[in-house]
Amino acid sequence: MNINHMTALLLGVAAVLAVPCVALAQVDGPLPPDGPMQGLMHRGRMTDRLLVEFDVNHDGKVTHAELNNVLGSRFAGATHGA
Repeated sequence: MNINHMTALLLGVAAVLAVPCVALAQVDGPLPPDGPMQGLMHRGRMTDRLLVEFDVNHDGKVTHAELNNVLGSRFAGATHGA
C-alpha cells in the first residue's frame, strides 16, 4: 500500500468517525413534541403571535371555532365580503 492510499484511508476513517460527533453537537435541547403544531413550542415569538391573533377569549388555548372565526373574517375582509 503506498502513501496515497494510506492517507486516503486515514482521512476516510476520520470523516466517518467525525460525522456522529458533529450531529450530536447540533442537538442542544429536547426534541419538539409530535403533532400538528410540531415545532411551535420552541419558537416563542410565533407561539405568542398565534395566541394573540387567534385566542379570541384569551384562555390560553386556540379552539377550532376560534381559528375558523378569525380565518373567516380575514377571508371576508380580503375578498371584500364576496
